[in-house]
Amino acid sequence: MGKPRIAIDITAALGGASPGISNYTRYLALHLCAYQDEFDLLFYAHRQQLTSELLHSDVAAHFKRVRYPRQLFYPRGSHRGLLAIETLVGRIDLLHHPFGIAPHVRGGTLVLTVHDLIFMKRPEYHTPATVRYFSKHVPQSVARADKLIVPSATTKADLIELLEVAPDKMEVISLGYDQSLYHPRSAVEIQAASNHWDIAFPYILFVGTIEPRKNVLNLVLAMRRVPDPYKLVVVGGKGWMYENVFRAVADHHLQDRVHFLGFVPPEWVPPLLSGAEVFVYPSLHEGFGLPVLEAMACGAPVVASHIASLREVAGEAGVYANPHEVEDLAAKINAILNDPDYASALRGRSLKQARKFSWTRMAAETVNVYRETLDYAFP
Repeated sequence: MGKPRIAIDITAALGGASPGISNYTRYLALHLCAYQDEFDLLFYAHRQQLTSELLHSDVAAHFKRVRYPRQLFYPRGSHRGLLAIETLVGRIDLLHHPFGIAPHVRGGTLVLTVHDLIFMKRPEYHTPATVRYFSKHVPQSVARADKLIVPSATTKADLIELLEVAPDKMEVISLGYDQSLYHPRSAVEIQAASNHWDIAFPYILFVGTIEPRKNVLNLVLAMRRVPDPYKLVVVGGKGWMYENVFRAVADHHLQDRVHFLGFVPPEWVPPLLSGAEVFVYPSLHEGFGLPVLEAMACGAPVVASHIASLREVAGEAGVYANPHEVEDLAAKINAILNDPDYASALRGRSLKQARKFSWTRMAAETVNVYRETLDYAFP
């Protein structure tokens, strides 16, 4: 008997997906290549070409570019006329789809990663069209999957509550971070980033998309209670319903204290994190919270929302605030700014906590799911 053939859809790694899902898919592919002696790996993507990074990795040797027919995901009326993924990639033993909507699998087993159920739990944080789309298709994929991978106990609990998924059908596998990229940077590197992006010290940092769920508005409002000379630096592009954030900056005359950098290339983010007095992540709902982990890996003190998923990531290293209360957010930030010894202790805790996570560990735990699922399906 030959090696089990495993197909992984890596379309999300090549553009168009959220940063968290894109990173997850990219590093999953890169680290699964360590298991190519055990599995016959096939990485495929819809229309997309490989990025330069993946093209110059072992992923390229296992890659196939395909084009999804509409019937692969969206049958009309019934499964009659629904195409299986095998139509595009040939025989497989297991399909791992790293995003919540998966194609039909004819003969193999299906492992599905569900990052969150925000579209069901907090639909106001998505556009109505997005809510309708995911509400129709994600539950169908979840029901068809043989095994689910989730990034947090929070997402697992949501699947139990909202879709009545059996707990033993799910495996919690935490995300990781690129240890070659996210680590404390030297004073020279920090100063170079400051010069390049025209940022004056001292500053508070946020990294993420500007959209309602990320709660950047309350962070901006909290800056009214944070004294000069501290500034807020926002790294990340505009999502949707971002206008009130910029309006608040103007209405409260914070133009000199809040700076929007937009998209920042990944190589510049670690020195910006390393140079921050505090990293603040006041998000209202997360499946995991990768920016918090990356900030801790750079040794930044972290103030995060007191939501369960971020507590899973930051543990005892995090300082937690009520994201709905501007006063509490400002108080937690000021407590760190006003106490250098406390800030130093938090930096040490951040580094210690970050060491619990890695993409290597994520891939190893994912491979264990493959093995268990294959053993169950093909004893």
